[in-house]
Amino acid sequence: MVWQPVTAPVEISATYPGIPGSVAAVRRFVRKTLADCPRLDDLELIASELATNAIRHTPSGHHSGTFTITVRHQPGAAYMEVADLGARPWRWTPRTRGHLAAHGRGLLIVTALADQVGHRTSRGRHQITWARLTW
Repeated sequence: MVWQPVTAPVEISATYPGIPGSVAAVRRFVRKTLADCPRLDDLELIASELATNAIRHTPSGHHSGTFTITVRHQPGAAYMEVADLGARPWRWTPRTRGHLAAHGRGLLIVTALADQVGHRTSRGRHQITWARLTW
């Protein structure tokens, strides 16, 4: 086992307009925030998928909508969440492997890459989809 010094988690958030161009900005934010992370590629892809879902499937993608990404990291772990303006009950139904739809694989990718994935609503004002990765 490799010893790592105990450090307090670092948390950084950024809010973006709910437009498709924000997905590239989210990827840059994650790359800058987690530059030394050994699972940076996975975290960048997860952030991209969660941001795309916020824009495509919630009021965050409507006129003047926004979403916020928060990244919390410490040695050996990272937690990422996207809070959007959705407030409806959420139920993820995985697609079958042979499904040929052009969309609908984002959460499948997220669950394949992350160690833990979850969802919650916050006082009916927004929903939060999160992922946790360790190394």
